[in-house]
Amino acid sequence: METESPASLRKKSRELWTRRKTSPEPWILLGRAYDAEGRGGKALSAFAKALKVNPLSAEAYYRRGKVFEEKGKLDEAANEYQAALKVNSSYAEAAAAWQRVSDRLNKSGPK
Repeated sequence: METESPASLRKKSRELWTRRKTSPEPWILLGRAYDAEGRGGKALSAFAKALKVNPLSAEAYYRRGKVFEEKGKLDEAANEYQAALKVNSSYAEAAAAWQRVSDRLNKSGPK
């Protein structure tokens, strides 16, 4: 369970932007803040910007998957988790999430 507040995540994001303009981390932190506030659309946009900065950011794909899963868009979630695993096959959280979503899809069909 993630315990950082949206305000704390935003602050870290601003600090990172000043030091690492070519890093996906600030966008990921901002996306996490939006997600914690229930602003899934904004979170997806922030994670997409992280992927523009670094298309090999497994965490950005994973976090996009989490948002899609929260919205009940299981096919999209599975695709994002799979993309995270393609980038980093040892990403345990993405593997567990992909398995969970795959099991749900197999039980109920595509959503």
